[in-house]
Amino acid sequence: MIKRKGVTLLELIVACGVLFVLLSTTSVMTGQILRQRRVLHHHVVATEVLANVMEQLDVMENRDLEALSEDAMELPSDLATDALPDARVRTTVQRLSEDGRSQLRVSTSIDWKSHIGEQRPTVTVVLWKPVLAGDQ
Repeated sequence: MIKRKGVTLLELIVACGVLFVLLSTTSVMTGQILRQRRVLHHHVVATEVLANVMEQLDVMENRDLEALSEDAMELPSDLATDALPDARVRTTVQRLSEDGRSQLRVSTSIDWKSHIGEQRPTVTVVLWKPVLAGDQ
């Protein structure tokens, strides 16, 4: 019986095939992970922009809030402008009365497009401000 000292061509082809399948699966998964990371980053930036806008709106007087136009807010930083292409911040203010108490419902939303022009989901934050007797 002859002893083998090496690898056959068939074994090399099978090993290369297995390696190719593993590498192609890994590259697809890496692409999906990077895409999801980019989407999450945009969503986090949008949420931070809305938090900053809401802080600005929270310190405003109620009469100034009610006079606010829908598209009065702009993106506060270059980071937000770079991360959220064609972003629009919209604010709506409604006065609601229930049980003799009035409140202002301040809703701020942001929508943007991805870098390839695809519309991304809108992020919305709502602030409730009580209307005091002197603000009526």
